Amino acid sequence: MKIPRRSLPALPIVLFACILAGCGGSSSSSATTSSAPTKAEYVAKANAICAAASTQTGKLLGEVESATTAALRSPGASGGARLADLVARLHTAALRVLGDLRSLTPPAGESAAVAQFLTPLTQAITGLGQADRAIVSGHATQALSGLLELQSKTPALASAAKANGLTQCEGVLSGTPGSAGASG
Repeated sequence: MKIPRRSLPALPIVLFACILAGCGGSSSSSATTSSAPTKAEYVAKANAICAAASTQTGKLLGEVESATTAALRSPGASGGARLADLVARLHTAALRVLGDLRSLTPPAGESAAVAQFLTPLTQAITGLGQADRAIVSGHATQALSGLLELQSKTPALASAAKANGLTQCEGVLSGTPGSAGASG
């Protein structure tokens, strides 16, 4: 049941993707009559959610990475419990951010583009929850496998974030919030 060391560097990338949900903060219910917001208004609100999340979850992501490394180096009940707690907290934060992002009304004609971003994000967060349950159940290898499998969602999330102008959300994925704007 040894986990290859070369798998370890992929975990933070996966967790950053999952934590895009780390987008935390609150959103929505801003007053628009019954009309949809403009794309610029939507992007500004979504980017604000993601910027708040990167601040909120950055420390937690570092702790998850450290706890994962420690758990892989010396498996034990205390390391597993700490990792389970951190992953659960990360999952909770991700769900909150997803809820905040989903509560935003998409701009007219942009529902498909928004779904292109929210669908892989939802799948990543679901996987994070499954990994949390696997850790709690004592299936650390299964949990790590699940988290590493989520890495395949990272390109779709980053691409959809960029395509929608969500530079703060794209930056959360790379671990460098706000830096994505320089590339596009």
